[in-house]
Amino acid sequence: MIALSLFQWWYGAGWKSAIRHGEKRIFDAYRLFSVPIILRTLFSPWRRVTTNPGPGVDGILRAVIDNTVSRLVGFLARFIVLVTSAFVISVASIVSLLEIVLWVFIPAGVIGLFLLAVIT
Repeated sequence: MIALSLFQWWYGAGWKSAIRHGEKRIFDAYRLFSVPIILRTLFSPWRRVTTNPGPGVDGILRAVIDNTVSRLVGFLARFIVLVTSAFVISVASIVSLLEIVLWVFIPAGVIGLFLLAVIT
């Protein structure tokens, strides 16, 4: 009776719970890296470091160069975070998919290992 209840839970509510856990894992990885914020601020200056133009052409040119370098540094840092987040989200997706697929075979594996232990 308990075994039947276990199998009913395993292939019903337990499987749904595993799917929700996988979805949560992927969403947590997405939220951990703040992907929407990084995409929105991809070309913003690094740490909002900007230079106001000074007097004359020399000051304006220095400000343009400083602001361009700040934006390039900000872009590179955010781009590296985006690439890392894509990798982590991909790994989380693969792990979740494997968990959901292998969920079906775990009870058979436990029974098989038990029988193998009894036989040998």
